[in-house]
Amino acid sequence: FPDVDGVILVDPVVMQELLPGTGPFNTTKSIRVSQRRVVHLVLYQAYAAYPVPKFRRARLQEVVNEFYERMLRPAHPAALIRGMGRALAHKHMQIWLEDPREQAFIERMNWDGSMEKSSGDLLYVVEQNVGGNKLDYFDRNRITTSITPMDGGDVRVSAKVTVFNDVFLPQPRWSMGDSGPVHRPMINFYAPSDARLRRAGVTGTRLDTAVDGLAAWTDGRPSEHRELGTKVWSTVLEIEPGKKGSVLLDYVVPGVVRTRGGRSVYRLSLQHQPQVRPEDLEIRFALPEGATKVRADG
Repeated sequence: FPDVDGVILVDPVVMQELLPGTGPFNTTKSIRVSQRRVVHLVLYQAYAAYPVPKFRRARLQEVVNEFYERMLRPAHPAALIRGMGRALAHKHMQIWLEDPREQAFIERMNWDGSMEKSSGDLLYVVEQNVGGNKLDYFDRNRITTSITPMDGGDVRVSAKVTVFNDVFLPQPRWSMGDSGPVHRPMINFYAPSDARLRRAGVTGTRLDTAVDGLAAWTDGRPSEHRELGTKVWSTVLEIEPGKKGSVLLDYVVPGVVRTRGGRSVYRLSLQHQPQVRPEDLEIRFALPEGATKVRADG
């Protein structure tokens, strides 16, 4: 393999953000590409318009090539820079550079895909589509958490991750892939490394055979592994069209309520996965009895 100096990861939302700078355009095959419809085009419409894979790939390659040519000679450079800033801030564009000094700058700007460093509690949910299809386009997520302080600075967290399969039928055959209209998301729930799982459950259908059993449950507990100083619980759901499935986790994080200047302080670091449809997040914090002068910074 040749040496790689760096990698820039982009998704279709990056094109959506940058198109005000490049300007809309037509490909040689008269495919109209605009900010309003580019995500719909590359993730959905192309599968209906070009059901034969080799023709679809050729048309999408034309879209990508023309887009990058225009990005290097933008019609509106200032709009291009603003769009790139939004794409980087929302993690739709992520960068890795081989040179350590250059990569240190990327990390300082938070333009990479690394895990956030947390001095307290952590909440990060990542979904992977293991169904071999394009149902990410119809996927919708909701995360609700209830946090209750305990004695000794511990907190108890009750979290629920719900995935909605909003696909409607009929759909182009090639977009449905291996599992048809049935969505198979693998939910990876990141928490602090010392978090202790008390209970777990699933509403809907749990699939323990997907991904070679990597997310299989044992004795009523989800698969667990460690990654970059965090603890990760994994579950695969199977969701019929128009239905939803949920993963429920009840766990304790020790010692994250700390005393500073006579005040009790709890800090939660949130990290989000860039998606076509932004996830909904609800956090409820149960204040201890007698709490006064409450501040919620950030």
